[in-house]
Parts: sequence; C-alpha cells; structure tokens
Amino acid sequence: RPLEGATVTFEPEPFLGDSYHSHKGTTDSSGMVTVDPELKDFPGIYVGLYRVKISKIVAGKETIPARYNEKTTLGREVATDIKDARENIMFRLKSR
Repeated sequence: RPLEGATVTFEPEPFLGDSYHSHKGTTDSSGMVTVDPELKDFPGIYVGLYRVKISKIVAGKETIPARYNEKTTLGREVATDIKDARENIMFRLKSR
C-alpha cells in the first residue's frame, strides 16, 4: 500500500563529483513524490547513478528499516536513453 509522509532522497554516487547534488521530496497519500533539487538554480536530476533513501520519522523514531535509508540497498540510474529510467519508479519496501 502507498506510504504517505516519507522522505525520498536521491543522493548521487560520490564518483560523480561535486557538480551533482541531492534531490528529495515527501510522498503524498498515493505514495508519489516529486523531488526537488538541493540547489534551486539547478533544476532536474542530472544523468547518473543515485542511491535512494526512504525515511519516515514518527514520534522521533525511524519507522523504515535501515536497509532503505542509512544503509540503503536501493539505487537508480537516471538516463535519457533508457525508457524505464524516464518513467515513474516504484520501490516495494518490506518490513522484514
């Protein structure tokens, strides 16, 4: 089911260099998110490889397993020549 109120962050892999910046947003009631750039002067996500972190804090406590945030195993390639990379993506999180 959709996860509302979670923060989704796309962090560029370190080898991409300092010109790449993080993008993040908060999921809505349908689980969808529109990510905003860390630097407002550079809209859009640059082509490259990103680690994806999904986090939801409730009452000061992280409710999502660490494998989806601090120790993320999620990643995404952003590319213009890969059809799937330009469309909505879905992450299916499991609590166990």
